[in-house]
Amino acid sequence: MITTASKGPGSQFDLPTDFERTIDGAAVRDAQTPFTVYKGSLSDSEWLMVQATTPAASRKYYRLSAGAKIDISIPLTGSNTLNFTYVSKNWLINGATTKSEIANKDDTARFPERLLEKNLIWRWRRQAGLGYQDELSEFEADLLSMSKTDRGSHLLSGGG
Repeated sequence: MITTASKGPGSQFDLPTDFERTIDGAAVRDAQTPFTVYKGSLSDSEWLMVQATTPAASRKYYRLSAGAKIDISIPLTGSNTLNFTYVSKNWLINGATTKSEIANKDDTARFPERLLEKNLIWRWRRQAGLGYQDELSEFEADLLSMSKTDRGSHLLSGGG
């Protein structure tokens, strides 16, 4: 999850340096109205339409823009923050350092190694001109299973 502090009256914020992509179904929210979701990500043409037609305080939208930025349609106020979860491009860890490319033998995947092994096997078999559909199916099934178990509970509590 990223928490991005307001930068004054503007509506554009830097994305984290390790940002790869948003998670399907993940919400973009601000801390002052946590149950109100920003709708998006909008395309450039949708963003222009929202800017031209939507009354300032009526709807909340966002888009991911060039230069590793996120734009929101309604500026945050005071010390409000923008919160959302994302996939990091840094899939390796070595001690406390995360990174995106293997550099030495001590680098470790941040996900189960058996998933990495299954991915490498089907890709190697494909490259070698061998049958790989069974291995690909096993990899995809494991990936789906692991991503489902990594989502946590769907129960929400409004406080109290």
